[in-house]
Amino acid sequence: DAMDLIAAIDWMLESGVKVVNMSLSGPRNDLIGDAIASATRQGLIIVAAAGNSGPNGGPRYPAAYDNVIATAAVDARLRPYRNNSSGAYIDIAAPGVNVWGADVRTGGGALWTGTSFAAPYVTVEIAAAVERGLVSNPAEADAYLRANALDIGPRGVDGVFGAGLLQSRSCL
Repeated sequence: DAMDLIAAIDWMLESGVKVVNMSLSGPRNDLIGDAIASATRQGLIIVAAAGNSGPNGGPRYPAAYDNVIATAAVDARLRPYRNNSSGAYIDIAAPGVNVWGADVRTGGGALWTGTSFAAPYVTVEIAAAVERGLVSNPAEADAYLRANALDIGPRGVDGVFGAGLLQSRSCL
C-alpha cells in the first residue's frame, strides 16, 4: 500500500541508494507524490514504468510525477507497445515487448511484455552512469538520457517515445 511504498522510499534514502526502479503504476496519490518529490529533491533518481493503460488511458503514477523518468515500451521493430500509456510525461522508450525473463511460477523463463519490463533497462543504464560519475541527480539523469536517445518517433520529444529509444553509453 501507499504507506509501505513511502517507507521503502525513506529506507532507500537512509541507505544511500542512488537509483531505484519502480515497475508499478496506478492513480495519482498525494502522499506518494510528496514522498517522491522529497526523495528526488534529495537526489534519488527514480525510473518508473509509464503504465499499460493504453494511449488514451491518461497519466499513470509514479511515472507521471515530476522528476521521475517515465519509461515506455517498444518492440523489436521499434514500434510502441500497443498498451503503452502516453502523454507529455513520457521521457524515454526501451525494449518491453517479448522480453525474456525469469518465471517463478515454473522455475524457468518466459516472455514478458509491458512498461514494467522496459523500465529496468533504463534503471541499469542510469545506475551505470551514476557509478561512472556521469550523473548524480534526477535532472542530470534526464539530460543524459535525452542527449543519448535515438529519436524514433516524430522529430523531437513526443508523448509516445519521449526523447526516443534508450541508447546505452555507460554499460559498455
